[in-house]
Amino acid sequence: MKILKHLSGYFFLLIICWSCKKNNDIPVVAACKVSKAIFNSHQDSIMYFYTDGLLTQLDYQGGYYKFEYINGQPVKRKLYVGPAIKPDYDNLIYNTNGTLARIDFYEYGQPDNYFLYGKIIFTYNTEQLEKIEIYSVSGNVSTLEEDYTYTSHSGNIVMCRAADYLPTFQVANFNYTYDNSLNYFKKQNLYGYILDPLFIDTDGILLPFAMSKNNVTNVEINGVNTPYSYQLNSKQDLFVFHWETPIHHNIVFEYNCN
Repeated sequence: MKILKHLSGYFFLLIICWSCKKNNDIPVVAACKVSKAIFNSHQDSIMYFYTDGLLTQLDYQGGYYKFEYINGQPVKRKLYVGPAIKPDYDNLIYNTNGTLARIDFYEYGQPDNYFLYGKIIFTYNTEQLEKIEIYSVSGNVSTLEEDYTYTSHSGNIVMCRAADYLPTFQVANFNYTYDNSLNYFKKQNLYGYILDPLFIDTDGILLPFAMSKNNVTNVEINGVNTPYSYQLNSKQDLFVFHWETPIHHNIVFEYNCN
């Protein structure tokens, strides 16, 4: 289960988004766009491709994502992996105020059609994310597997209560500390919760990094602290994202400013 994974020291090892509805806390989108993200000194990398200023494809080792939009708002993600006949895809459903209400996950299988196998439901308190619930789906039966409840202060998520329900109930609290700078991930991509490869799995533990006003500098659980640091380039865009778990990890971002 995810909580056991985080508690056992894998916290953020596989961070492959979340930003909430546009508001005054979100900075102006950067003129330079990310063209490549390099993980741990070329152990892996992701290439970014744009059409008319919108991110439309992410290429990574073993597959790629494609994104579809309606009126500039992302509505579908398609995941192509290897020689798959048809890609898995995610449908994105929004509230009338523009916040994300639900993600439905579809897989291609027998008998020669797509079926719903999972969903994530988002709950808000005055447009601030309050909870996400993750369900597996089999036919007409939805089973709650995980939920994440958030406590916020001054635009930042300061605590996440993470609960796993299967195979047995487990719960853990994650506490977040922040700097005073506006969120670097939001500057690059207002739809990071859907498109950014750092957050595309909608991991509830990672969402505070993308949807808070400022930048997470430390995560504490059961007295164990994991510090995070950010290095900017000359244009004040995020250049290196670094953390220890306890081994060294970093992501280096390259940009295209044309």
